[in-house]
Amino acid sequence: MRKRSQRQEAIRAIVRKERVRTQRDLVEHLKAAGYACTQATVSRDIADMGLRKLPRAPTCSPRTSTCSA
Repeated sequence: MRKRSQRQEAIRAIVRKERVRTQRDLVEHLKAAGYACTQATVSRDIADMGLRKLPRAPTCSPRTSTCSA
């Protein structure tokens, strides 16, 4: 079992490198990296680390002139 500090360092590396939209996504990335954890554990880690969800930037399609938030 890996320590919390190691898992939190892995979380930092994942969110810097990958596009993570949900805590569930983050759990899957952690599992792929060899960390067995639950969404509740990840939620506590996120709170402990002071991470915040950033607002999504709108994306626009130049072909259709439509945008989504």
